[in-house]
Amino acid sequence: MLRSKCEPAADSVVDTPDSSLPENEFAVDRWMGVALLVIGALMFRETFSFRTFDWDPLGMAFWPRLLIAALSIISAWHIVVGNVGDAMEPITKRAITLFVGCLAYLGGLAYLGYFIATPVMILVAGLWLRPFTARAAALSVVNAAFGSALVYLIFEFGMSVELPRGIWG
Repeated sequence: MLRSKCEPAADSVVDTPDSSLPENEFAVDRWMGVALLVIGALMFRETFSFRTFDWDPLGMAFWPRLLIAALSIISAWHIVVGNVGDAMEPITKRAITLFVGCLAYLGGLAYLGYFIATPVMILVAGLWLRPFTARAAALSVVNAAFGSALVYLIFEFGMSVELPRGIWG
């Protein structure tokens, strides 16, 4: 069926709170935002139990608090704006799958160890998040190698934190 030039394509329409999406889809996003704000508040409270040292100007709680602040801003945005687009866009499905992959990574880290689990996780995440091409695969391999090495150097030598050795340990 032919469309007139004035009629937009169905896939080019951006849904807004007053458009065709049912109200309950916006309610789900808003409730998710409220739940994440509550979780963020509980996590923020826990940062006050972190140890402090005189020689550490930022303290151990600085970076977790910064991440919690980012989570809170995103949560507030979901409360105010709601969902834009379909309830489960393809990128959202990829993000949820990547989150499950991160949980699997954390679960397997103690058994496999840092040197196996981390490069594999970075490689798979890099391949999962972008369209597969030879250049993307090569870039993911480089990111996995250098990213794993950089994190290892920071943790082992910069912070004197021993990473899990796993089956190699």
